[in-house]
Amino acid sequence: KKPTSLSLTASPASGTPPFYTTLTATLTSNGTPLGYKEVEIYMRYTGIPWTKVTWGNTNASGVKSFIIHVGLTPLEFYARFAGDSEYQDCVSPTITITEEAPPLVDGRILVVYYWIEGMVSWENLEAYPIPAKVGDDIHLAVVWVNDGSSRVVGHVLAQLKSPGYIPYIPNAVEGQDHPADPGSGYTVEFAPVTLNERGSWEFFGRLTLDGTDIDSKKFTFTVEEAAVGIPTTLTIFAPDEVGPGETFNIFGQLTRDDTGVAIPAMSIIVSYNGNPLGSVLTDMQGVYTIPASIPDPGTYTLRADFARTPEYAASRSTADTIVAATPLEAALKIAGPAVTGLA
Repeated sequence: KKPTSLSLTASPASGTPPFYTTLTATLTSNGTPLGYKEVEIYMRYTGIPWTKVTWGNTNASGVKSFIIHVGLTPLEFYARFAGDSEYQDCVSPTITITEEAPPLVDGRILVVYYWIEGMVSWENLEAYPIPAKVGDDIHLAVVWVNDGSSRVVGHVLAQLKSPGYIPYIPNAVEGQDHPADPGSGYTVEFAPVTLNERGSWEFFGRLTLDGTDIDSKKFTFTVEEAAVGIPTTLTIFAPDEVGPGETFNIFGQLTRDDTGVAIPAMSIIVSYNGNPLGSVLTDMQGVYTIPASIPDPGTYTLRADFARTPEYAASRSTADTIVAATPLEAALKIAGPAVTGLA
């Protein structure tokens, strides 16, 4: 009789029960496919004898596939060809279907960055190279990495606790609940928190992946008392009355309170009724000038602000100006209701 050979494969060869796998038997003789021959599939589980579970004929390519339900693992299978008058019988090597290990969910908080106004770039909060001052708004950004074996969704909790043990939990503004593949990560940025107390503050961060708490970080940093700076006086002047849409100048001077000396090259922010008009630098005499135009009639409060610097304290001043309607506009406002009443 002619020799035969039988192979058996499984796809998938592992999984989490219950699941289905496809067994593929391939029957050949001297490398030539044997079509339309019956092959049998035998199975056993630990402690249970081999049992024939299914059978069927190969196709023209010598292949027969079987879909098998896997309820327990490990399961062993082999295929058998019983032979006939022309071909010898044969069996395949035994294959084992195993249980697939569940995906590894793991990760860590890599670094916590912070930024406060005046810093050139974000810095590591744990290293804390630039101390914050009372009144500073601190921005936090937490970088996490996926050390597991599957894609996960990361959620970061950030909390600051003041020296008075008051917790502050800022909202995430970017990067929260973002998926990451194994070996990658994401950055979660948070809304700023005002550091309103001097002393030791505590940072606590917790990383949750797919709803499971995975990692946390806790450390402290010191907030210093803000330097008072040299007191300053800022003045503001403008016409008492202007017309609607008329361009006029707002001007004033910034000086030191202790000596009365003008302070040059300082930024002054000017606004009216809370609407920004822009910012301008003081000149060598501490004087600033900015043009303005207000379209609608009314009484407006003009305001000039000088923000503090490491050397100088903040100051501000206000002035009122009236945008008066023209005689024609006033007449139209008076006549309008009368005309409407006649219609």
